[in-house]
Amino acid sequence: MNFIKNTLLVLLFNACYLSFAQSKSTIKFYQNEKLLPISKNNEISLKKQAFSLTYFYKKYMEESKALYALQVSFFKNKEDLALLKIGTPINELSNFYKGSGMASPTDGFYDLMAIGSKVHNYLYYATDKDHNVELIQNLRNDFEGRWVITDYIDTDNNTEGKLSKLKEKVLYMAAFRDGNLNGILDEGELETYTLKFF
Repeated sequence: MNFIKNTLLVLLFNACYLSFAQSKSTIKFYQNEKLLPISKNNEISLKKQAFSLTYFYKKYMEESKALYALQVSFFKNKEDLALLKIGTPINELSNFYKGSGMASPTDGFYDLMAIGSKVHNYLYYATDKDHNVELIQNLRNDFEGRWVITDYIDTDNNTEGKLSKLKEKVLYMAAFRDGNLNGILDEGELETYTLKFF
């Protein structure tokens, strides 16, 4: 019975994953446990308080060198998004190059968003003991994860604090998945959003 149930879950996940991959947005945003609408221009309105995002992706598998992670950057200037061009090697992008990811906290979970031109959040799930996002669904080699954001760190200005103290009213978010692990920003691997705070 468990085999049938697991098989059905995997099939359902794959169908959802494919439909998400074909849609404009595969990331969902929540605040106060409510799903937030995303405009046609990928704009989201948020209060300056904790929010979360959920996403589906492949598990991080260190033993097979399949190091799948959602890499998320937040910028103050929209022009920074224009630097993320399809076909560019990741090592040429100041915010996604190897080593620019924020270290995970000691409790295993990120709770802050890194804002800056040379930094990103590196979100992954490998096992129950090795992860930095919350597991919603475990689907063999894939998973659905949740990242809860309560704080920020601005690496360009060396400031940090609760989201309620964030000075910016608009941030630009870039979410990158290197789905084929080739180290290049390929078509379909980048999602961008405009976060409008009120």
